[in-house]
Amino acid sequence: MNISLKRCFVISFCLFCAFPPSPEAEEPLKRSPLFSGLFSFSLEAGLGFFYGWSEEIVYKDNSTKYLSELLWDMKPLLYYGAALSFEARAPSWPAGLYTDLSVKLGSSGRSGIIEDRDWLHPEKDYLTNYSRHDSYIEDAWFFDGDIGAAFPLNPGGAFNPAISFFWRFSYMKLRWLSRDGYIQYGPNSGPLEPIPWEDYFPKSETPGPGIQYTQLWIIFSPGVAASFPISRFFALDCSFTVSPFIQAAAEDLHLLKSTQFEDRLQGGLALEPEIRVFFFPNSRCSLSLRVSWRSISGAKGHSRFKTAGAETYSPGGTSGAGFHALDTGISFKVYF
Repeated sequence: MNISLKRCFVISFCLFCAFPPSPEAEEPLKRSPLFSGLFSFSLEAGLGFFYGWSEEIVYKDNSTKYLSELLWDMKPLLYYGAALSFEARAPSWPAGLYTDLSVKLGSSGRSGIIEDRDWLHPEKDYLTNYSRHDSYIEDAWFFDGDIGAAFPLNPGGAFNPAISFFWRFSYMKLRWLSRDGYIQYGPNSGPLEPIPWEDYFPKSETPGPGIQYTQLWIIFSPGVAASFPISRFFALDCSFTVSPFIQAAAEDLHLLKSTQFEDRLQGGLALEPEIRVFFFPNSRCSLSLRVSWRSISGAKGHSRFKTAGAETYSPGGTSGAGFHALDTGISFKVYF
């Protein structure tokens, strides 16, 4: 699948190089890229990377204070992507209608580190345990689907910006594996009352795989966007989504302890501002650079667990999760 997307991007880029600027491009743009005809669609291929981290959280009973926090790196997570867009607009309509579908496939491999911090004292809030291991992405999928309406602000004019209102459905699934690191528990690995963690605690190496962690996110987000033609060759798009409509699931498999934890989460807040710059050599294709920040925080729920050989799950405590990453990509788009 990744190889096919690579080929798609390479072929698209070659086509881009083969398209010289047409005479149409010598005239100033008279409309936003959204309004290219009564009915139109486009195909897009690209590549990029996420740079950030995901959070795995366990809370102390009936509290917002952390019992445990694991930070899984994406530094970076490379991906290949493809998108399909459909647009419809008639002169008599006050707005154009559009649908965008996009998918990104992450590349597996080393993605940084995973840090695990514990606050195990039942009454005090000082750090007691710390561990650090290498982090590997095993699987990563991102899907976004938009449906919305765009309103031209100066129809027929030489400068015709547009404002859009839309709904977005987002699906994300990521799976990491930790391995080859160390733990720093010191005296806190025993039955005595935990003491504050110190950097001088001895490091005990833990070779091989340790934890496999999976996150799945489903988010419905309202959004607003604006499109501005800058010149005859360039245009700027900006968008922003915000949503509390979040459902998530997580699975934490402790390979050495043969213990499996499952979390069902909801709520919180998801934010994503995005800026995208287009270059149009002619009216049939574009090259674009996109930068966005995707942040999800505050999702909470309940956990359950079972050990090897157990037939049923036992109730766990309160759990949470988060996702925070810069998304930067370049893509080539062909309009039909």
